[in-house]
Amino acid sequence: MAAGLHYLLTFLPPLPGLGEAPPITLEEVGRLAGEIPGREIRALFELIQLEDTLRDLVGSRLHLPGVAGQPAPDPGSLPPTLAAMFGEAAADQTEEVWLTEVMDRFYRHVAERGRSLGSPLLTLWAGWERALRWQMAATRARNLAEEAPVPSGGGQPGGSFCQGPVAPPPDQGLDPAIDHTALIQEACMAQDPLAAELVLDEGRARFLEEQAVRYSFRIEELIAYILKLRLLLRHARLNRAEGIKILQEVTSV
Repeated sequence: MAAGLHYLLTFLPPLPGLGEAPPITLEEVGRLAGEIPGREIRALFELIQLEDTLRDLVGSRLHLPGVAGQPAPDPGSLPPTLAAMFGEAAADQTEEVWLTEVMDRFYRHVAERGRSLGSPLLTLWAGWERALRWQMAATRARNLAEEAPVPSGGGQPGGSFCQGPVAPPPDQGLDPAIDHTALIQEACMAQDPLAAELVLDEGRARFLEEQAVRYSFRIEELIAYILKLRLLLRHARLNRAEGIKILQEVTSV
């Protein structure tokens, strides 16, 4: 595998910053990586497909622009822990609590797959994302409870983060070494939800780039490449006006 992986990583085009045109598609990377032996890349593309299905289901349930009115996937195709979030038992949760729990279960599933595959990056990525989402949720809940005003110097409309991030809840099994305080504070000061999401995704990209360096010319470097490409493609497809509306509706920072 080493020779083929080395050749592939050398052949793949460098990825630009977020907001620039991706130089390659996921389908092209998948085709090129198809000849690399091992289960990791196949499992990663399965997780990407699962995330796409999950986002369609979330969009349908929350009636988000671009998704509402379209046929929703069957929740029965999801892993049981995720499928349960689309049943009657979860119907009484607020959208905020429900969405945080859905994504937490998804990243727990990613972590389990990472451990079963022996992929440290998939496990780390899942832990990083879980910590970010729980710290954002805890910060938003605290500031909404206090009805914090937006600082006169600027900040995101609604001001749900501008009083400063708080620690994530201690009962979620999060890595205490992962602290997203600075990233959330930076996102808070963005001018609109889409700009704030870009700040968060830039933080995600930095994390993946740091991990790629750690695993130079190993399968983890290819995983990091694919995950960053996923971010690039998402921003390339996102219509600004529609993106702002979606992010406001799901209360993403």
